[in-house]
Amino acid sequence: MQEEDNPFKFKKNLDYFTIGVELEVQILNRDTFELFPISPSLFKKLPKDIRKFVKPEFIQSMVEITTGVCSDITEVKDEILITYNRLEEVCSLFDAFLFVSSLHPFSKITDQRLFPDPRYKRLLNELQQVGRRFISQGLHVHVGVKDEDMAIRVYNAILVWLPVLLAISASSPFYQGRDTGFASYRSKLFKALPLSGMPEPINSWNEFLYLANSLKDAGIISSIRDLWWDVRPHPSFGTVEIRICDVPMRFNQVLAVVALIQALVCYLAHSNVSYDNKSRLLDSYLLKYNKWQAARYGMDAKYVSMVKNKVVVREIKEVFKELIDRLIPYFDKFNSSDYLRELNTFIIYGSCAEELRELREKGQDFKEIIAYFKEGFFL
Repeated sequence: MQEEDNPFKFKKNLDYFTIGVELEVQILNRDTFELFPISPSLFKKLPKDIRKFVKPEFIQSMVEITTGVCSDITEVKDEILITYNRLEEVCSLFDAFLFVSSLHPFSKITDQRLFPDPRYKRLLNELQQVGRRFISQGLHVHVGVKDEDMAIRVYNAILVWLPVLLAISASSPFYQGRDTGFASYRSKLFKALPLSGMPEPINSWNEFLYLANSLKDAGIISSIRDLWWDVRPHPSFGTVEIRICDVPMRFNQVLAVVALIQALVCYLAHSNVSYDNKSRLLDSYLLKYNKWQAARYGMDAKYVSMVKNKVVVREIKEVFKELIDRLIPYFDKFNSSDYLRELNTFIIYGSCAEELRELREKGQDFKEIIAYFKEGFFL
């Protein structure tokens, strides 16, 4: 899909709650298992039928696999599989392979190369050392909504659930050979970028337009892509884009998180969330704290909320279980109930971050861990 010239004109959808996925993946050297900066060479060899589904990313050792507009998770699965497998064939020509994770566990930032794109050059010139540290990968999910009002309604209502989505998807505890102590260190790297992280509630579409146009007039952003929020309305696609997730390291987990987000957006589309100044301020701090907990502890995080004007602290696993139970009718609606079992495994076993640490504690080196997850990606 191409964005329209007017970056903030909302594309209304007749068939909403469709989904589009952007999956950022690593390119690794087959011998060393290091990040391998060869994406410009890969793009020269891409078969015509997948060119529109593979996009360059900030560094040359990663690419983005995208889908078109999909009605359900089966279409997402089929499209990603085709592109992934064809791209893997191209990688093999260069003694490389694809790897799905949100941070490479031991490659050095000093070894990475910027993709030759004017926007990326401009970003690196602005970000300097912060930009050089940014070698992470994420899972972005677009869900189509009816109109501007529904976009803002979903945007506001989903804020409280973003830490839960981060906790289940966390897969980035290691960075440059060290255990960071976080389940999602990617989210902490991302926080260093301007206009990133957990956004504030927005009362109306006009308020969003005022904010976006003011930032554009000031030269701070040029399009919606420069708002690196954990969730954002995407006007030219007619979607709400959820961007907080790490990349789960098994394909069925990726699909389960996408199915969850589709069901959640449909559920929230008919919610009625409003804020007065007092609750807006408090909720803002609680959201940031809950995100910190999710990034730090993954599925062992605490989750703080206000219930009948009282502060309630619960396990994020409990909150997630309640959410799944609430969304069962929506999984049925979108024919994605088969993924409920996969989602429940996050409650039992935790996220990939926990599994990565367990393998490391058992004495496996990083190459063995990468091989283990590579072999098991489609299992």
